[in-house]
Parts: sequence; C-alpha cells; structure tokens
Amino acid sequence: MCQTFIDRSVAADHEGVLQSGAAMQCSIVVNTYNREAYLRRLLPALERLQSGLFEIVVVDGPSTDGTAALLDAYRGRVKVVRCPDRNLSRSRNLGIAAAAGEIVVFIDDDALPVDERWLERFAAAFATDTTGRLGAVGGPVWHRDTTTPEFDGGVTSDYGIQVFDRASRDAFTTDGVRWVMGMPGGNCAIRRSALAAIGGFDEFYTYYLDETDVCFRLARAGYTIGYLPDNGIRHYAARADTPRRNAVRDWRTISRSDTYFALKNGVDPLPRRVAKTLSAAPRKHFAREILSSVLAGSLSAGDRLRVLGMWGAGLCDGLAAGVAASRRLGRFDREPTPLLPFVHEPRAAGRRLRVALLSQALPGSAGSGGIGRYTFDLARGLHERGHEVHLFHKSEQPLRRYSLGWVAHGIPPEAYAPPAGHPRPVLERNLRYALAVLRRMAELHAHGLSFDVVHASNWNAEAAAVIRAGVYPTVLMLVSPLAQVIATEHWEASDDLRACVGLDAWQIGAADAVCAPSEGVLTSYRALMEITGEVLARVRTVPLGIVPDGAGRLERPGAGRKRLLFVGRLERRKGVHTLLDALPELLATFPEWECHLVGDDRVTLAEGGTMREQFLARHRGAAWLGRVVFHGQVPEGELTAHYRACDLFVAPSLFESFGLIYHEAMQYGKAVVGCRAGGVPEVVADEVEGLLVPPDSPCALREALARLMRDEGLRRRMGEAGARRVRGTQSYRAMTEALERIYYETIERTAGEHHVRREKLWGAPA
Repeated sequence: MCQTFIDRSVAADHEGVLQSGAAMQCSIVVNTYNREAYLRRLLPALERLQSGLFEIVVVDGPSTDGTAALLDAYRGRVKVVRCPDRNLSRSRNLGIAAAAGEIVVFIDDDALPVDERWLERFAAAFATDTTGRLGAVGGPVWHRDTTTPEFDGGVTSDYGIQVFDRASRDAFTTDGVRWVMGMPGGNCAIRRSALAAIGGFDEFYTYYLDETDVCFRLARAGYTIGYLPDNGIRHYAARADTPRRNAVRDWRTISRSDTYFALKNGVDPLPRRVAKTLSAAPRKHFAREILSSVLAGSLSAGDRLRVLGMWGAGLCDGLAAGVAASRRLGRFDREPTPLLPFVHEPRAAGRRLRVALLSQALPGSAGSGGIGRYTFDLARGLHERGHEVHLFHKSEQPLRRYSLGWVAHGIPPEAYAPPAGHPRPVLERNLRYALAVLRRMAELHAHGLSFDVVHASNWNAEAAAVIRAGVYPTVLMLVSPLAQVIATEHWEASDDLRACVGLDAWQIGAADAVCAPSEGVLTSYRALMEITGEVLARVRTVPLGIVPDGAGRLERPGAGRKRLLFVGRLERRKGVHTLLDALPELLATFPEWECHLVGDDRVTLAEGGTMREQFLARHRGAAWLGRVVFHGQVPEGELTAHYRACDLFVAPSLFESFGLIYHEAMQYGKAVVGCRAGGVPEVVADEVEGLLVPPDSPCALREALARLMRDEGLRRRMGEAGARRVRGTQSYRAMTEALERIYYETIERTAGEHHVRREKLWGAPA
C-alpha cells in the first residue's frame, strides 16, 4: 500500500511561531574542507541572523588552505573541531558531539541563508511542536541566485529512488513503495536528542544519501520530519579539489553509498532486498546520467570504460558492505562543552543603514580598477558594521548575493548602449547608464526597497540621474578629474569630452556631500575644473583603504630571477612609457632581474599601435628582451599571484587620485616606486615604504629602481613598513568608519527633503 508522507508543515502563522521559538537554543554546524573563500563569506552572513542564543560549530578538515588561519580570527566566538579524514558523515558526527544546543542546524559552507530569519524559523518549528516527536525539519535549496530549485520538499523510497521537488512527488507514490520525507543535508535542523537516540550519521557514507539515511532511521524511531518551504538556502556549488567534467566525477562513491543505502533501509527479506537493489540500480537519477553520457558519445573510449568501471565497483562495494557490514554510527554519551554564544563584531553606533554603492566595474570584471576595488572593499566594511549594502554595476547577471544584506544589482549593456553615430557617444553612454541605475532603483522602491544614502564616484557621472532626481541623499567621492586625464593623455578636447567635464562639475556642485581620497586630487580640481571655491571648501578628505590579504603574512619571493612588477593599463597616464624607456639599461645592468607588466596592453595610442607593439618592435633582437613579459589583463586571482611573487613594485603614474595599487603591493611586504603626483605622496611615504620620483622622468625612475634592485635589505625594510601601514591606520575599516560618519550627517541634514521628492516621483513603497 502507499505510505503517507512524513511531512509536517509548520510554516503557518509565522509571527506567533517565531516569537514562541525564541527560547530554543541552536547549534549551527558547518562542515568544511578547503573552502576558505566560501567560509569567509558564510560566517559574516551568520552574524546577521535574527535569533536568540545560538552557537556556531565549524568542523574543519583536513583542510590544507587558509581555513585554519581564518578560524583563528574567530577564536572565542566559534567552536572549532578538527576532522582527521575526508568523511562528511564523520565530520557531521563530530559537529553533533560538540553541539550544546537543543537543535542542531546544518548549513553547507558554500551556501547562504535566504534571509535573516532562517534560524528563527527552524527554532520556532520545534518550539511549537506539542508532540515532542518532530525529529527534523528541512527547507528548500535554491541554485545560486536563481529561482531554480535543487531541492524543494522531495521524498526518497527505501530503495533509493529520489524525487527532488514537491510538484513531482505525487506521481511517484506507487502502491507497495515506502517513501519518507527528505531533507537536504545543507539546510536542515534536527533535534539533538533524536540524533543521539539513532546514533547520528552512519560513517560508511563519506558523502551522498547520508542525510536521507538519517531521515529513514528517524522515521523508523517514530519521529516526524517537517518541511518549511519558505526557509531556504542559496547553494553556490563549490567544486571539489579540481574542476572535473561532471561525467567523470566520483561515481564509485555515489554508487557505493546508494547500494548500501538500499540494502540497509529496505524492509524485505535479504534475498529479495538484494534483488530489488540490483533491479533499481539502473533507474537511479545518477545511473541515467552515467548511461546518457556513455551513449551520447561525448566521452572518449577510456572515459567510458572508467565511468562504467566506477559505477560497477561502487555497486560491488555497496553490496558487500550492505550485506555483511554493521553500521558505523556515532556515540554521543559525553556531555558537550557549554554553549558558546556567537558574539557579533562591534557594529555601527548609529542605526543600521541601507546603502546603495555605485561602481561600473567590480574586482574581477573587465575594466575594473581602483574605483571598483575601493567600492567593493567599502561594501565589505559597511556590511561588517551591520549595514545593508546594495552594489549597482554593469553586468549581464541581474542579481548576485555576496552575503546576507550584501547584494549586487547588474545593469545590462542594452540598458545604456548609445545609438550608433551619436554625436556625443561618451556623454550619451554615461547619461544612459545613470538613468538605467535610477530606473532600477525605482523598480526596487516599487517593491518596498528604498535606500538611506547613495555613494558613488564622480567618474563617468554614474550618480548624475540620482542627484538630478533628488530621490536620495548622495555622497560623491572625487577621483581623477576627467580634465586631468584629457591633459595627461594628450586627447583632443572634443565637444563630447567638454560636455562630460561640464557634467562632472555640475554633479560635484549638486551632490549632498563630496569627499576626496587625498589633498593631491583636490589640487588638481582647483587647477583644472571650473568649480567654485565654496564647493571645494566643503569637500571632506577620506583616505581609501583595501581589505588586506594573507592574514598578516608577508610574502617572500623564492629562488630564481628577481621580479619587477608593473600593474595598470598600458597608457600614458599610468607612466608605463617612462618605465619602458628605463628598462633597457636596467635589465642590461641587472641580468638577474626580469620585468612583468600586468594590465590591458591593447590600448591604442594616438599615433597608432600600442605601447607593447612599439616597445617590442623598437628592441627586437635585444639580449634582455626575453626578460620582459607582457601578461595583459588577468583574473583577480592571477593578479594576486603576481603581487606575491614580485620582489619590487613600480607604478610611475603621471597622476593618481589616490593609488590603491601601491597598497595592493605593500600588503605583501613589497617596496614600491611611484611618482610625486596627485595623491601618491599621501599613500607612499618617500624613503619609508618606497621611493618617489618626479613624474615623466626615465632617468630618475631608473636610478630609484636600480637603488632598490641592488639593495635587498632596503627592499625588505620598506616592504615591512608598507605592510604595517596597510594593515594599520590606513585600512578599509578606517575608510568605512569615516564615510559612515559622513553618511549619518548627510542623512540627518537632507533625508527629509529627499523623502518628499521620492514619494512625489515614485509614490509610497509597496
């Protein structure tokens, strides 16, 4: 006969349920292995959970990346348990043993809760269970930032046939098949006493069906399993150690776990159980995937044999263990250490803000530079201080979540592309993008999402429409003036560019608050822009900062040739022509050194060609030319590797509004060489963290580089001083706190008039 689903929905009457569930103590268990980057995102997200007393237990191991260093930063706030081998079920049992909460909540390390009430809902489900027999509660799993479910209330039969969503399960409730409500191992809450009663997870399962096996044993012990359809997680599936084609993944372990599961959970006598297990094997979803990849001819002959061999070997392994081996259950007879409440980092003194940050490109995307870097690091700083952050940038992807309360909104190219042949294409593109940002904000307002303040840089006038509409208080950060770039690059001052300069001046005068990263950039605005002294007098100086990498570790290059590194677009204002003029004599004098240039090297010069092409043609056949390496634009991870591997960093820019590239090198203990121009002297102390020379002077640059290339001790001392500066007073946290104060002041002074304007234009939010 058809079995009734063990499905107890407790999603109704949320407000009363959540209030009554506040007293339930929970332990959130995170099982991780070599996922430092994902864990670095998840733990701050868990700080934002609205819940009563709870603790976090991280079971690590055996990780070999930077996970241990990351967790050390959470010492005293998070329980850390080490797992000696790569066995997810054993890792889960170690987490259960360490958990002091009444409810053990599991979340994958590569996931994020759907919202801040995720833990509250789980606790409330158990708090309102009057029977005391609710053993576990699951929730949906959404694929990344989409509405596509990976799991949504599915069920599993005792022989391992799986249905992954509620919409499909009714078609599978065949007479004579026993089905049990499933729960995803990465999004579930289980009563600790129930786990102790059934022995936790069976450690035969290194992974796959481990949580489903728990569901069957809970059901057999008389517990029910609930499902909360509105309490999901978003799963950003991290790959294993190395990316591999799906068709040649570890099918042996999957087949092994599946076969063992069927033999242990089937209710028939052993001979019939074995027969049913074997007959069901080809009908499994993963078996169909294997067979379709083999039949499709997309695999080589060797891969086909390998895949089929793994499947068969796993079947044999599972048969042997399922018939002859005893379950390997956990023991939880020892009292765990007392609950370690997860204490939040210090938050902002004022109320929590919802901040919109504008930056056309973010780190890792095409065209990203200093604006994208500082804006992203500001987003992280604001998020750490408890604020809700929304980034607006150019992207085909409409939505991307970095954490709870930290979202990026993508503006697609079709929203701002100017028509062909427009007489002012630059101005038109900038205005269209600014309007696209404003339209997206209007859409969000219509859905109930409004902002307290908007922060943008003045480059490309991306906040111009917001400022003109007057819907939000706007804080503007001044970066390199377009007028300065025109002069430095020797561009023709076209009508299009003059209009852009005029728009820039207007938005600076119209913004509610204006900041600058350095006094040097303000000097340039005074000299080149037609802006009144009254406007410039109210500009606040806020030095920028980056999120340091490496947990305080300085990078020391290894053996082999010494590396001189340049990072930036290969264009005149970055001073790369000065470096290229200095290189021939330097590399001839120092045969143990080589130069690596990282950045877009396709920039066309006014006279035609690129700097790279001109340099290679001019020095063709030179003995040292093989020691000059042009890398072009590289991914962010590769850029980091270049910073770490270099012995000396150079960026002889003719002008920088601030110069975050120096900090990016200094954080790894690298001495730097730059120019006395713009804000650079405020970023690099001459003769302390590096050497500064006059701009556009190949001779002075060559002498400074030669001095450091021959003196390793001086390079080391300057590198250490630079690292102290980046990780000390001039950090992203200092930048965030300074801007936060400006936000509060600006909101207090102007929010009322903007609120009136917003509701007049857009109406009251939903």
